Amino acid sequence: IELILFLEGEGNAFVGNHVGNFNAGDIYLIGTNLPHTFQKAEADMVTSAVVVQFLHNCWGDQLLQMPECRCIKTLFETANAGLKLKGETVDQLRPMISQLEHAVGFTRIMLLWQCLGIISARKEYDLLSSQNMANLQTRQQARVDKIFLYTIEHFAEGITLEDIAAHVNMSI
Repeated sequence: IELILFLEGEGNAFVGNHVGNFNAGDIYLIGTNLPHTFQKAEADMVTSAVVVQFLHNCWGDQLLQMPECRCIKTLFETANAGLKLKGETVDQLRPMISQLEHAVGFTRIMLLWQCLGIISARKEYDLLSSQNMANLQTRQQARVDKIFLYTIEHFAEGITLEDIAAHVNMSI
């Protein structure tokens, strides 16, 4: 799972089957095995982000089974579609995620849990991908990876559905 805060720059966000824009200040929560990439708008543009990566079960399998943590488990399941946070949640989380970058030890863990708790309680986000990409089989995943790579290499040229279908030997 990834919690991403863009500090500077802008460009295109490719999350699952979603294509949109990202800007400085945007926050995303990307679920397990969800294909995603962020491409800056211009080749010479500077972009930077705080990216917090963690496994959904990094605290052990039992913790998320506790009644107090079920909302986090549900959040992780929802994040499999990719979430773009919005509203007051973004304003509240920006300084906390920035602190995560330099926090150490148990403080870092607690900050991450606080962020996740806020996201799960407020539910101020847009679901990005309309399909569950996390359970793709190996062959399907390889095809999605090939599409993502093609998209990264050719996004500035304008890509049609026909171009992508031909690239991965599919019909429309």
